Amino acid sequence: MKKNVCVSTVFCLLLVGAGCKEKKLEPGLIVADKQVALADMKPDDVIVSVNGKALTRKAHDDKLDLLTALYAIRRSSATKATIDAYRANRAARIIPDYVMLQLALEEGRRLGISISPEELAEAELKTWRSAASRRLGDDFAAALGPQTALFKKTVAEDALVRATRQNLFGDRLVISEEDIDKVAKQMADWNASYAESNKVVVAQGEEIVRKLRDGADFAETAKEVSQFQPEEGELWGEFTHAEIEDKVLRELAFKLPIGAISDPVDTEDGLIIIRVLERTDGATVDSPLATQVATVKLARILLLMYNPHEERNREEIRLMILSSRNTKIQQEWAPQLHAAARIEYPNGTNLWPRAKSSSRRNR
Repeated sequence: MKKNVCVSTVFCLLLVGAGCKEKKLEPGLIVADKQVALADMKPDDVIVSVNGKALTRKAHDDKLDLLTALYAIRRSSATKATIDAYRANRAARIIPDYVMLQLALEEGRRLGISISPEELAEAELKTWRSAASRRLGDDFAAALGPQTALFKKTVAEDALVRATRQNLFGDRLVISEEDIDKVAKQMADWNASYAESNKVVVAQGEEIVRKLRDGADFAETAKEVSQFQPEEGELWGEFTHAEIEDKVLRELAFKLPIGAISDPVDTEDGLIIIRVLERTDGATVDSPLATQVATVKLARILLLMYNPHEERNREEIRLMILSSRNTKIQQEWAPQLHAAARIEYPNGTNLWPRAKSSSRRNR
């Protein structure tokens, strides 16, 4: 019995001496032959693994829920349609963002980068205030509830990545007063140019309305001048009150007489001229129920306009420049990190461009 124990002990010691430590995964890209849609994956199914650190379907959904909640808090006036559009757009980036995050975190740990508790607390508060704009106070736990832990984890990871980037590329992230002056002047020059161009579009819109009210055919005019043509006839679409986000356009759509032509309306999409084709009964009744169920059919002429840059103070311009430089650095940094990493898509749910262009291998 003692002899067997000794042999086993010696064998284990030999293994340790030979490298019983955790084996580093061989760099490379591994995509499974099978393809499982994200919607069909179970909560614990792995979407992607970066050097052994896995993103599960549940973790993916939890992160998407948090980002959507923060967006809804930041944009208090956002409609359900706007929030849904943001969620769909953000969902397409969760997986590649996770891959880059894990690679950057690993690089930070390799360099011995760390964040002090004081720095972390400051980062949490700063991130929360930028989302809530103080409307909800500083108690993000009360607002986010069970998502608070993930919020804190996300902030900590982002802070570590920023510190790592600063350690490696700090000289390129220094923004001078001259840099800010240059961008501020560019924005002012662009806005002045845009304003002159938009004056021409407004004059064109007014002339189109005059011709339409003098008897010009709306559908034929739309074919000639509108930037986007309806798919069927002159119908732009049928809408409820809630589906027309622009307040001025919504009021015109539900108050103009049938067949009437609106004045040009400056919207986020461009300059819009509408013709009311049809409305459901009760559309002009002021009761809440009538407002909810009423619909209107519209024809549209759309003239595109330039959206001027928002006015920004010097700190906002500095952050804008910093974001642009970080993006450029990331584009240079990412290929280096990918080359030394093992990235696996065990269920073939692959949304990372590099993997799409690579040959597949089984694990």
